[in-house]
Amino acid sequence: MKQFKINFKGKLILSTLLLTLLIITLFSYLVLTNSPKVSSTLYRQILVYSLISLLLCLLWASLFSRTILKPLKDLLKACANISRGDLSSKIKLKSRDEFGLLAGAFNQMVISIRAHRYSLEERLKELSTLNQLGKVINSTLELDKLLPQVIERTSEIMQVKEAILMLTDSQTKELIVRQACGEDTERLKEVKFKLGEGIAGWVAQRGEPLLLNDAQSDSRFKLFSQQEKNKIRSLLCVPLIAQDQTLGVISLADKTSGENFTENDLRFFTTIASQVATAIDNARLYELAITDELTNLYIYRYFRQRLDNEIKRSRRYFFPLALIILDIDHFKRVNDTYGHQCGDFVLKELAKIIKEEVREVDISCRYGGEEFTVILPETDLEGASTLAERLRESVEEHSFLFKKQLLKITISLGVAELSPSLSGIEELINLADIALYQAKEGGRNKVVVGR
Repeated sequence: MKQFKINFKGKLILSTLLLTLLIITLFSYLVLTNSPKVSSTLYRQILVYSLISLLLCLLWASLFSRTILKPLKDLLKACANISRGDLSSKIKLKSRDEFGLLAGAFNQMVISIRAHRYSLEERLKELSTLNQLGKVINSTLELDKLLPQVIERTSEIMQVKEAILMLTDSQTKELIVRQACGEDTERLKEVKFKLGEGIAGWVAQRGEPLLLNDAQSDSRFKLFSQQEKNKIRSLLCVPLIAQDQTLGVISLADKTSGENFTENDLRFFTTIASQVATAIDNARLYELAITDELTNLYIYRYFRQRLDNEIKRSRRYFFPLALIILDIDHFKRVNDTYGHQCGDFVLKELAKIIKEEVREVDISCRYGGEEFTVILPETDLEGASTLAERLRESVEEHSFLFKKQLLKITISLGVAELSPSLSGIEELINLADIALYQAKEGGRNKVVVGR
């Protein structure tokens, strides 16, 4: 048997009939009470009918309150809760009339609003994260300082076990690991991929991001080393593209939570990579502006700027600071005898030797012509003298072979340390320069310490 149901329209009709019956009954009662010929039996009947009508009205009122007023009250209460930001409200109404439909639609609307609010909150978190990342990576234009910050912050944001940043070598066109974060990243220092080789090479060649949740089963996957076998499971790899040029790739391996990467992770990581690529491109442009094209060492203007900054830092934190100025002995003779191409070759070879001998924190510059400088932060006079002697020996022992012609090249070096008696940058440079002059006058191919 079908369950009897009354919709809202039916309830209104029923209410109207009951009211009509009540009015008729009351009217009959008035008529009969005013007629002298009404029998007591009829009077009682009319009274009974009136009482029945009254009970029906009370019943209707109760039904009206339960089926109309209460749902309306629940709806109003839920609306008030939502207006206060409480999205946990839900109307528990299982009727099949219009109120039931309205309650269902309302509950669905709340679920939808809740989902949209969650999505919006996640998006705001992402924007806040990107803003903070932007502040970090835009705090420096020096690539060697930028890359560690990029990989460390990206690893923290994405909560991964391993992050690797590879840049494309402009000459060999190979991808070279420039920065890595995670367990045992020392093994990655010598890793190189050709374009199209491995996941990283594939992404760099195509310029497309890639998400793999079973990385080692993919035919494109190539191990960095045998230690990684069966280690990497979930992988994200995104190209670093700036001004329509692929600078390299950045890869993430395995979430710390053990979960797989999702499409949302890929979307957010791609946004991060875009910001990182722009920062790297800016750093490279800045590096070009402050780097000598021939030797790839810093130019004179940058030398003075960094030396001034290091002097201020030394005096603020009471760190030692030393400076080396060196000069190629008889360089004019090399140019006159073998030509300027040979002279350029000697300058480039010497720059390579300097880069190999100094620390990463040291600042090597081309001072002008055949003169070079090395700023040595947190280094005293003894440490600077030791480095200067090592440089002298390395140059003396190096084979400068130009077009089958073996050249004998030596250098003279002047060393100075910042002391309280020196007023600033000019006096420190002058002290090192005087020491260099003394080395030249004393027979060349030697180190002289300025005091």
